[in-house]
Amino acid sequence: MSEFLSNFAAEHAVLPFDVALYRACKDRHGSKAAIAEINGFNSMVFSKCVDINNEQYHLKPEHIEAIVSYTKDIRILESLAAAHGNVVFYEIPERIANAKNFNFLANIGSVSKKVGVLFDGLSDSLEDGVITDVELAMLEKHCQQLIGAISQLKNLAREKSEADRKEQI
Repeated sequence: MSEFLSNFAAEHAVLPFDVALYRACKDRHGSKAAIAEINGFNSMVFSKCVDINNEQYHLKPEHIEAIVSYTKDIRILESLAAAHGNVVFYEIPERIANAKNFNFLANIGSVSKKVGVLFDGLSDSLEDGVITDVELAMLEKHCQQLIGAISQLKNLAREKSEADRKEQI
């Protein structure tokens, strides 16, 4: 578990669920207090619930919902998807570019880069013949990012097609 608490793992690997929730609150200073205040939680108890080293207090579903709603931290969803095993998600960008200005080559280039990162990670992991828990979590994250990029490219193509169809009318 401690190997997932490093900053490197927090940025490059799919984290265990409790660590993802902890990092979501920890990485933004004041998040725990803000979440507690907004949702009417006792801030001391909530802080203890989020602390992964405190086994006396546990997060409740309403705590988890409040953390996700406030932080919008994608690592929490990555953790849930990895735990399920057969779920893929992607984050829709807040602002999608104007349909007339889509740059599909750039989007395809982004997908190609993600494929390269995935294969580089796999190659690095297999170099010593052993895939550690952190290496496996990193590979899972790269796979999720690749699937997300492909889904986004598909949605951008659909939007471009619809915009082009409207222009022809």
